[in-house]
Amino acid sequence: MKKIFLIICLLAGLNACQLLNPTEVENPNVTEETFLNSYGAMNAWTRGTERQFATTLNAIVEFTELVSDNYYNNRTLSSKVFDIPQILYTDPDVNTIQSRIHTLRAQAEYGLTTVAQRDAGTTDIQRAELHFYKAMAHIFAGELFVALPAERTRRPLSPEEHFTAAIAELQQAIALNGSAANTNSTGYRLAIARAYYRLGNQAESENFSRQVLSAAPSYTRTIRYDALNGLRNEFQFYIFDSGSDEFQPLPRLDFLDPKYFGTSATDTKPITFFKAEEAHLIIAERQLADGQVEQARQTLKNLLTLVGSRTRATFSDAGEDKGKVGGNVRLYPDSAVYRVAASPNESLKTGLVLNRKNGPVTVPTLSGTSVTTEVIDAATAEDALLELLYLMRQEIFLAEGRRITDLGIKFPVSLIEQSGNGNIEQEVTQAQIPSFIPLGSGMDDFMLDRTNRTTVIRYNMNKVLVQHKTSPFVLPFY
Repeated sequence: MKKIFLIICLLAGLNACQLLNPTEVENPNVTEETFLNSYGAMNAWTRGTERQFATTLNAIVEFTELVSDNYYNNRTLSSKVFDIPQILYTDPDVNTIQSRIHTLRAQAEYGLTTVAQRDAGTTDIQRAELHFYKAMAHIFAGELFVALPAERTRRPLSPEEHFTAAIAELQQAIALNGSAANTNSTGYRLAIARAYYRLGNQAESENFSRQVLSAAPSYTRTIRYDALNGLRNEFQFYIFDSGSDEFQPLPRLDFLDPKYFGTSATDTKPITFFKAEEAHLIIAERQLADGQVEQARQTLKNLLTLVGSRTRATFSDAGEDKGKVGGNVRLYPDSAVYRVAASPNESLKTGLVLNRKNGPVTVPTLSGTSVTTEVIDAATAEDALLELLYLMRQEIFLAEGRRITDLGIKFPVSLIEQSGNGNIEQEVTQAQIPSFIPLGSGMDDFMLDRTNRTTVIRYNMNKVLVQHKTSPFVLPFY
């Protein structure tokens, strides 16, 4: 019996699908031919690919949020070294992210080249979605890795090649999807804007960003999870469900945490992976790069209006102990009386830490920011506005796996990939960690004064990014 790679899916929905690894199969009812000849094969395959996207995003969010300055692993679960950041090609967590991206791309490709050819009921919308998921595999590879193959045993492609390939896939998705006003097409355009942004193409990234805002000014796209069927939001577990202080946010981000929370053992929240906020951020950065300071100021104010319209939720987070129980002895501010400074030379600010023991808390569940209109108006110089823009990017994309790319950090090709692929050179097995990134868990470090109720963060990484804006690793428009 031949080896197969397929999904068995009860057509009741996404979360009833189960992915099988290639293996020798003796049951004639589950061969590749049987699956391809079954009714609704493409429907099952697209749902299985959606599930694979969910598991891929789970790994990306969990591990990249630790690598960044957003979260610190305050106990024992998950990676113990990514906070440093120490990123080795021998690390199994590096391989986990890589393999899930590979699987997502391979599933989308198989659906387009094989399943679509055998299932006469395949629709253009299904084909478009598979092009989209293949494009997202390319975008993830380009954003997160120094290089990564796009085919088995082939040479690794550079980030630029991955972004270019993603744009081509997304253009096909738009053509297949028909109406420019279609919700899916809006997401495809935002993905193109994201890819062009990373390529440093100011004109095209702004062009597609404006198309998104014209079509759907408050656009979002999420991925669902279902704890009942073994597909939970893993990051929700670490920041809320475990009840054991697993991951702690940087103190200046405390008011945004937890973005994902549960009201029962089976309540697992979706992750928003595309939203219209990104279009505003791209446009504002392009305007700043062109010296259009006042236009950028207005764009950021428009963004504030959108963020202010987003959903907030009120719930109990009384189980949060901020490191006082177990953990790595690191204590976190646990009361709204704390004032927080972004770095030792900056002023202390209130309103960044929540009271979690004195009743329910209210937290943004999609986008939030500490930036106000007054703060934007007070930033008179280009670099001051640019720092605010990157703070807003950090806050708005918190817990979505985006910050690591803004910091210029990339994972290496894994040892497992190198062992099976003779085209992997040693240079791509080294992580990209720019010289301005503090080591020794410096990005997560702060000084806590429990007597005076102050918290001073060691490094304001948004200021550091602006200071190094001409580095080839960050700020793609500069």
